[in-house]
Amino acid sequence: MFSDGLRAARVVNVAFAGGVAERLHRRHGESGSEVDWERARMASAGFWSGEPVTAAWLHWLYTRAEEAIEQPDAWRIVQTVAVELLNRRSLNGRVLANLI
Repeated sequence: MFSDGLRAARVVNVAFAGGVAERLHRRHGESGSEVDWERARMASAGFWSGEPVTAAWLHWLYTRAEEAIEQPDAWRIVQTVAVELLNRRSLNGRVLANLI
């Protein structure tokens, strides 16, 4: 699906970040919707030799997304973007750059 693993890793991290942020906001329960995991599986299709390696890679990327989002500065940005998204319903790159 993607020409290189780095691009796939970025797509997977973005897919996982929303679920991680949701879990942190709720402060309990599992994070990551099935849609996010399916998007991640599709993005990583064909890069690894089989399902066990792909699953391990996805879990590693999920853990990286958790660690990144849980950083205080990153979490403040997530909260700021979430509030602005609720107010506007949609954000473009320019608005996001100004928020961050």
